[in-house]
Amino acid sequence: MNLTDISSKRILDFKSNANSLINANDKGYLSDNYKEFLDYYAKISSEDNCVQVLTDDVSLPYLLRKPSCTQFYNPALILSGWNEKKFIDQIYKSKPSFILYSSPINILLDKNNMPNVNLFINNNYHFFNDFKGWKIYKKK
Repeated sequence: MNLTDISSKRILDFKSNANSLINANDKGYLSDNYKEFLDYYAKISSEDNCVQVLTDDVSLPYLLRKPSCTQFYNPALILSGWNEKKFIDQIYKSKPSFILYSSPINILLDKNNMPNVNLFINNNYHFFNDFKGWKIYKKK
């Protein structure tokens, strides 16, 4: 088979491959530890209507099929003196029982960039559990 035959076959198989990818089970792409965490977090936060993360682990709302509790699904965009108040107002209104405070997936996030948010979280939430490196806070 030459290169042209291979390329033609790939083009003809695209629709089938795309459908397989679209319909694939999300958990098939996750590590066992992440699957365990996801199941655990889904169980404890089952009463919450939304998900809020304060880590770079931004896939959690998608994987739990819940919206972010704030417009800040990526908390790296929360900046001191710029939009912290907006985040605090939104989290106050959405009232999630649980917040993912830290996780093994931290690349860019520095909580020193959001001191007022950190103060709000510490005043309104308390440490609940460290599930294999995912630190979860619970509303007081």
